[in-house]
Amino acid sequence: MLPRMQRFNDAVLSCLYGLPVATTYKGQPAVIVGYDHLASETFRARLPGQPADQEPAPIRMRDEGWGSAWVFLIGRVPE
Repeated sequence: MLPRMQRFNDAVLSCLYGLPVATTYKGQPAVIVGYDHLASETFRARLPGQPADQEPAPIRMRDEGWGSAWVFLIGRVPE
């Protein structure tokens, strides 16, 4: 398991290359599909039950709801 900030740094780099990161948020599956450094270090994440045409949810990196298991995926997720 990587330290929390190392996971976040790796997720930001992954997002910059357009690659998603699977994790959990508040115990539910989530896929990080983007990063916005202008919005107080915010990830954009797809959450369960979220309509496909809805924008990914903005969730701050400092939010305590992020799970400890992060899987860096190879495929791209359409926006």
